Amino acid sequence: MSTTLHSESQRSYTGYLLVASAAALWATSGPIARVLYDQGVTPLEVSFWRTAAAAVLFILRLCLTSSSAGTRMNVRHLPAMAVFGAFGIGTFMVSLAYAIETGGINLAVILLYTSPVFVAVGARLWYQEPLGGQKIVLIALTMLGVVLIATGGGRGISVSAISLAWGFTAAFTYATYFLVGKWAIVRYSPLQFLAYVFPVAAVAILPFVRFGTYSFSIFVWLALLSVVTTYLPYLLYYRGLAGVQLSRAVVVATVEPVIAAVFAAVFFGELYSARALVGALFVLAAATRASLPERRNRSASERASEAEEVPTYAVPPYGPAEPENEPEG
Repeated sequence: MSTTLHSESQRSYTGYLLVASAAALWATSGPIARVLYDQGVTPLEVSFWRTAAAAVLFILRLCLTSSSAGTRMNVRHLPAMAVFGAFGIGTFMVSLAYAIETGGINLAVILLYTSPVFVAVGARLWYQEPLGGQKIVLIALTMLGVVLIATGGGRGISVSAISLAWGFTAAFTYATYFLVGKWAIVRYSPLQFLAYVFPVAAVAILPFVRFGTYSFSIFVWLALLSVVTTYLPYLLYYRGLAGVQLSRAVVVATVEPVIAAVFAAVFFGELYSARALVGALFVLAAATRASLPERRNRSASERASEAEEVPTYAVPPYGPAEPENEPEG
């Protein structure tokens, strides 16, 4: 029994570490995007190349690894995957790019992390994850930190109707990453899932893009954006998500705005006010507590309920899920 609990604890620590690592890499996307904007590349171009190049990398890796011999895509899942690829990933990439351009790195990333509210509610409705008092406190602390950062403002932070609209759109679509991803990774490997949905996202963005001419420097920055801020963190994130709870994973991932704030300050002179710095500390505190083990004085049944993964018959946003061993349709 103790060996099992220790194994589960190690798995949780590894999962949280992978989610946090992905968030740290995602934090570099704002600075790299800003460099590209300064060189004349539009947000739509940035969104397309970031998505398309990562799609190619996911497909290549899938073809070159044993993962390609895994579970075949159930044809009944294709419409849901396509919707998530176009709306969840495609819309997210575009809205985040415009949020960075219109409001600055700090505001864009902070607004992105209003998504814990959507995730917590969605996890409760669709996956029956318990929404206990501690989770509510952690989410509230995170949201308070976000509010303080957004209202505190600072140098280089532009709050407007347009920047807020793009930022909240990014937050809403970002929440689907947790909700749909948690459903998908119990049926397909993270690599399979990403290789299916990223090409759809790139195709969805393509009709809206007007391409310019690119220098060698632009190609280098686009390559960094695709590999460092997209390909690697997505793999890390979905592998980590398999071993943690949704509501806690999204709080751990909120270390991203703090890291992004450092990059924004060092490279672009974006600085938070004193109030905003307090908010950043709240975000860090919530993320740290979320990654710690649960209280040891709970009953075994309560621990089992908390550690339980997505139920086989959990209801995802688009309908009931089939069991793992169900024959192909």
